[in-house]
Amino acid sequence: MASSSPTPRTKPAEQRRTELLDAAESLIAQAGVDKLTVDAITGRAGVAKGTYYLHFSSKDDVVQALRDRLADEILAGHEAALAELDASAHVARLDRWIADAIHGRVERSELRDALFHRHRPSGSMQASAGANAHVALLQQLLEAGVADGTFAIPDVPTTAVLIYGAIHGGVDALLDDHGDEATARLVAATQELARRAAGVR
Repeated sequence: MASSSPTPRTKPAEQRRTELLDAAESLIAQAGVDKLTVDAITGRAGVAKGTYYLHFSSKDDVVQALRDRLADEILAGHEAALAELDASAHVARLDRWIADAIHGRVERSELRDALFHRHRPSGSMQASAGANAHVALLQQLLEAGVADGTFAIPDVPTTAVLIYGAIHGGVDALLDDHGDEATARLVAATQELARRAAGVR
């Protein structure tokens, strides 16, 4: 009779890191970032402090990782939504990108607010790596429209940054009103702004 494989005594590093991030996110949802501690994170995740420091160097380090994870999740939503549309439907793709960008941020508004607005880190924190990826995806979308004459944009990189900034500013202005009607107005206004910036009439 063949012996069964022994059960691993430790979890894979990526799984352990995910569990630590999940624990930190749940604690932030309960009490905010400022009250987050390494002891609370390791207690919630059921690991020793030494395990935490294998993955993160400080509390700000785990907050940065949560920022990046949130941005990556929203980006994945963008990519999945755009994959459903014809690659040549540039205006529809721009409208969809904007709608998903706004809804993705509104749906995670409490976590986003805690991570990006309410927390004042003790040291310097990097801008979310995901932000650059979001702008890059939007830039690719605009460049494709320019290439076939759908869009008339003299400076695509700057236009992509400005549209991305309009989305962030608009969502931030909705912090006290994330109702469906207010969100729909923001989506429609931002889509109109982006179309005009892209030279669509």
